[in-house]
Amino acid sequence: MIRSELWHPMMAHFPIALLTLMLGVKCLDVLFGDRARFHFSGILYRVFLYCGAGSLGATLFLGEISGDVVKKSLCDVTALYRHEDLAYRVLWFVLVALAVDFFRRLKNQIPGLALVLSQRSLQWIEMGISVCIFWFLIKTGHSGSNLVYEQGAGVVRPVSCKTPVGDAR
Repeated sequence: MIRSELWHPMMAHFPIALLTLMLGVKCLDVLFGDRARFHFSGILYRVFLYCGAGSLGATLFLGEISGDVVKKSLCDVTALYRHEDLAYRVLWFVLVALAVDFFRRLKNQIPGLALVLSQRSLQWIEMGISVCIFWFLIKTGHSGSNLVYEQGAGVVRPVSCKTPVGDAR
């Protein structure tokens, strides 16, 4: 059976990949969407956004479980709380991206909303939100790797291991 604190790092790569691909699709859409035959970008953006949001929710849930298990063994618990805070910032930006996507769909169905924001300005808003999501994904991933490699979070040293911690021989 896999230890409960190991489910989080296994799951964490899905939202990283999906939300990064979301940014890539949005960049292609903003740069080439009007000139090229890149009509599937809106659907692809939505697929990556919704799948990324779902996997982010699962990752945050598993992160709470992992955090409870590993916080007892950490030297600096504030590093864990910083990692958690950064992950929730990603969540907030994803929720804003979902709200903007909902507004975009609603805008086409209610007359008068089309006057508020143009299609091009919504694209740039989504692009800015996607960049913010990517930025906080990088910071969250970096803080998570610091937890593992500097704090030893989720690492169990076998009893048979005679090498002291920090000795690389």
